[in-house]
Amino acid sequence: MLVKLQNEFKVNEKMSVCVKKVTKSLFFLNGGGNFDKNGNLVIPIEHEVIREYVGGMARIRIYGKFGFIDKNGKIVVPPFSDEAENYREGGCKVTVNNLVGLVNLKGEWIVGPRYDDGGDFSGGYAYLAEGGKYGYVDKTGKFV
Repeated sequence: MLVKLQNEFKVNEKMSVCVKKVTKSLFFLNGGGNFDKNGNLVIPIEHEVIREYVGGMARIRIYGKFGFIDKNGKIVVPPFSDEAENYREGGCKVTVNNLVGLVNLKGEWIVGPRYDDGGDFSGGYAYLAEGGKYGYVDKTGKFV
């Protein structure tokens, strides 16, 4: 059980963490765990960072790599990317070795990391750019 100190929770005598309200009953913290509104640990503190839930998943960072967990704390997409955006419309922009790609909800490549820039899915399409040229791909990775 945690002790609430304004917007901090005291975990023990040596550790306290800042939290942000995600829903009426779920909080997340930059130390990496999730707590309910009563201060009970819901997801263990085992991630460097955990971000807000978008589309049922939250970004986590473990050892500097980003992945995703579901609301039960189960790792859905193991940490592998240097950067990751939130999932939008079933896809996510990720960066690996400074190259942009897109992955689906299972962490499978929609488009592998070979682009200079890119964007999230919106209206069923995502923006990608390479060598000064740009275009849009659908959710199968096909340019339209």
